[in-house]
Amino acid sequence: MVITAAVLAFVSAGFVALGTVYAMVFSALLAVVDGPAAGLGPWIALVQLAVVGALVTAGVQELRGRPRWLRGAAAAQVALSIYWAVVLGDVTAVPVSDAALSVPVVFAALALAAGGCTVLPEARAWAARAPGRRGMTGAV
Repeated sequence: MVITAAVLAFVSAGFVALGTVYAMVFSALLAVVDGPAAGLGPWIALVQLAVVGALVTAGVQELRGRPRWLRGAAAAQVALSIYWAVVLGDVTAVPVSDAALSVPVVFAALALAAGGCTVLPEARAWAARAPGRRGMTGAV
């Protein structure tokens, strides 16, 4: 379960990074067509890149027996997914909105699965035995 959670965090980070590139390209095209005020600001790209960094860090920390990092990164990704669901819900073109609304749902599902893996009994037991944890003597 621990490896599954870490892999899901890494996959999520890749999807968020890819989504960031896609959103910025689409935003740039929209700004060219409708004017500079039509595109998204660069702040959302920075937020998404911060979530990418948090997910990668959380995956590594999960493998070290520190699940709180992954729970926090998963919560950040769910919040980002909610933001994008609201933004994409404003898209008026029906074919675009139906397909586009599935992307935040998939991103949120990945985050919930990764975070959920950390609370399963097997993952909790492994984290309690992980080397380097406070209070551990290093004995096997």
